[in-house]
Amino acid sequence: MAEDNNKETPHPQPDKIEVYAKRILEFVKANQTAIVVAVSAVVLAAVVVSGMIYFQKRAEEKAQALLGTALSQAEAAAQSGEAAARFAEIKPKFEEVINKYGSTAAGRAALIKYADLCYQTGDYDKAVEMYKKALDAYDDGEIKSFILNGLAYAYESKNAYEEAATYFNRIVTDKSAVMKDQALFNLGRIYGKMGKPEKQREVYDRIVSDYPDSMYYQLAREKLAG
Repeated sequence: MAEDNNKETPHPQPDKIEVYAKRILEFVKANQTAIVVAVSAVVLAAVVVSGMIYFQKRAEEKAQALLGTALSQAEAAAQSGEAAARFAEIKPKFEEVINKYGSTAAGRAALIKYADLCYQTGDYDKAVEMYKKALDAYDDGEIKSFILNGLAYAYESKNAYEEAATYFNRIVTDKSAVMKDQALFNLGRIYGKMGKPEKQREVYDRIVSDYPDSMYYQLAREKLAG
C-alpha cells in the first residue's frame, strides 16, 4: 500500500504552562525594579505592623502593671482610713499611667479610677477634669453613664447645680444610658437645691409613671406626697 506523501505533518503545539511561564518571566524582567520596590514595601509594612503590635502589647502590659500597683495602694489607703493623707503619694502613679499609656485600655480605665479617687478625697476640680477626659475616651453606654454620673456628683459637690443638672439630664436623655431612674431622682434632688419645685415634681412624676419597679419609685412617691 502506497504512503500518502502529501499529508502534512502536524506541528507540535506549545505547552500552555510553558507559554504562561515565559510571559511571566518577560513581565518580571521588564518590571524588575517596580516589583522589587513593591515587594520591599510589603515586607516593610509587615515589619512595621508587627513592631506596632509588639510595642502596643508591651505598653498594655506595663500600663496594667502600673495601674494595678496604683489601685492596690489606693485600696490599702482607703482601708486604713488615710486615703486623703496618702493621696499625694498615690496621685503620681495614676498620672503616670494616664500620661504615658493613655492609648491603652489600662490608660483609659485609669482616667475613671483616678477621677473616682479625686472625688472621694475632695479634689472636685481634678475629678471633673478626669471625668471629662474619660468621657472623651468612652462611647459605651454603660460606662458612659457611670462617667456622666460621676461628673454630675463632682459638680454638685462644687455647688455648681446647673452643671450637675446638665450631666444628670444627659443620662436621662441618652438612649443607650443605664441608671436612668437614679439619674431622674438625682435630677429632682438638684432641682430642689436650685429652687425649681415644678421641675422637681415633674421628674418625680416621671419616676412614678415610667419606673414602677425602681428602688426610687417609693422615694419619688413620698417626695410627691410631701
